[in-house]
Amino acid sequence: MAESMKLYTGLDVIQNTHKMSIKTKRHDIDKDIKSSSFKIKFGIKNEDDWKLQLYGEFVTYDKAPIDNHNKKFDTHFTEFGLDLIKGFHLTSKFSPFIQLGSGFGLVSVYGFTEDYISEFTLKAGTGIIYKATQNLELILGFDIQYRDWYDAVISYHGNSSTVLITETMNKFYVGTNFYF
Repeated sequence: MAESMKLYTGLDVIQNTHKMSIKTKRHDIDKDIKSSSFKIKFGIKNEDDWKLQLYGEFVTYDKAPIDNHNKKFDTHFTEFGLDLIKGFHLTSKFSPFIQLGSGFGLVSVYGFTEDYISEFTLKAGTGIIYKATQNLELILGFDIQYRDWYDAVISYHGNSSTVLITETMNKFYVGTNFYF
């Protein structure tokens, strides 16, 4: 690998606020939910401060997004994705950054015709990186995300109904990257 490329791994601790829209034939429900998560990431950085990272994010909702009769979302789910990040040298220690990314995840559901519902996420974000040492960065960031859950089907007494679920999120996080 070229000397201008560096590999890194990292961990982010995240607080999220969600606005969920849940629609069926009979109901339109908007919910505000909070969650916390942590993200494990592996990436590569070039000499122009571009980064490409793969991540696994492990999310825990404060309450189930859907918890009605026998229909329920699990409060835990996992998302895997890819982020493209561009840093800008402000000083030798501080670098603001912007990022774009996407992810894909699964959540367990109960009382639906499926056992899992998948989702696709798009995000944009910004933040600042503090270079603590040659191999350690500290990160403070904010992302805006849009998540689309693939249609879920519920059935009552032989009748079925499609549930459409979308959400927008604000994510605040602190994290570290360790270069090796």
